[in-house]
Amino acid sequence: MVMDYSITVMEKPEWVSWDSIHDVLWAAHQQNIRKGMTMRNPYLTGEELKKLMGDSGHCFVAMEEDKVIGSAAFVIQRYNKWYTKGKKTAYLFLGAIRPEDQVKGVYSRLKEIRQQFIDKLHVDVIEMETAEQNHHIQDIMLKDGFKYISFRKAKKSDFNYVVLVKWPDKCPYPDWYIKLRFLYSKIKTKLR
Repeated sequence: MVMDYSITVMEKPEWVSWDSIHDVLWAAHQQNIRKGMTMRNPYLTGEELKKLMGDSGHCFVAMEEDKVIGSAAFVIQRYNKWYTKGKKTAYLFLGAIRPEDQVKGVYSRLKEIRQQFIDKLHVDVIEMETAEQNHHIQDIMLKDGFKYISFRKAKKSDFNYVVLVKWPDKCPYPDWYIKLRFLYSKIKTKLR
């Protein structure tokens, strides 16, 4: 990987349109389709992406001059899943890089900036999901301390995805329990 220092990574400024982020998601999605993977949000319009972010969301962009070439976002939420139990959770999404810019170290820089921002918010859980076949992102997240938590089928589509979670302080569950829950969710999903 070659780090391109002419690329600027920042929280999305007002002048960057949500449609330009949609364009990045769409370009990455087209490449993923050719690899047999799909993404959850590339069909959303810029306005729908903005609404999805809500008041608790933060979106980061990688810019080359005035062109958006990558994005990564998170929202803060609280919900009651077995691994969150209503705790303050940063849900990661909208991670995409234009195919022609993927060898420039853009994703690493976006991930780093996003994580620095999340660290300041002192969340209890960090959660993300990705396509079952997206082994590249899974490997990156596993190296960062994430664990497989759940296996699911996306609504209104045929693709499966995995949920990965990281506890910034300390994982409250033994590894065998997490692996068992993941295996159970995978079997249950495959039998549907």
